[in-house]
Amino acid sequence: MTAEMAQASVRVYSALKLPPKVFSVRLKAVSTPKSELAIDGTSIGRVVSDMLWEQNADHRAIQMTGGQEWTKKGRYVNAGKTFMIENLAVMFAAGEIRFAHDLPLRAEIEQDLASFTTATTAAGNQIITQSRSAAGHGDLGIALIVGAFASQYLQQQTISQSRLIGWQ
Repeated sequence: MTAEMAQASVRVYSALKLPPKVFSVRLKAVSTPKSELAIDGTSIGRVVSDMLWEQNADHRAIQMTGGQEWTKKGRYVNAGKTFMIENLAVMFAAGEIRFAHDLPLRAEIEQDLASFTTATTAAGNQIITQSRSAAGHGDLGIALIVGAFASQYLQQQTISQSRLIGWQ
């Protein structure tokens, strides 16, 4: 997927500011059967998921929840925000994901990711919060977090064991 297509996907799926007719046209332009579509299914993303479902667009709607667990039921995936952010941090640390030096939205994505902070609740639990800037709601950072999670946990993986016959 090119950077332009990725940007278009983020714009289409990160915020529902488009009328349904425009959304339908954009969906046809960016969807491809060669990849799996994962969207942020939290809040208004649930409506986007319903619109995609009505258009027979296979996808996973990832809804961010509290905690360190994740579950999958049909097209919906509930995943802990902390779990997803830690997954992205590990992928960066291991070199599994890197920014291209000339990525057009690199500064904005880095700002979105830097807006996540930890806070302690009155009960003593640590939670992750995200500050909202005048530039937006962190949609680019969330898109990267969702994509990283989907690439690690939602892709089809097979573990098999075989026996080579005739080998000594």
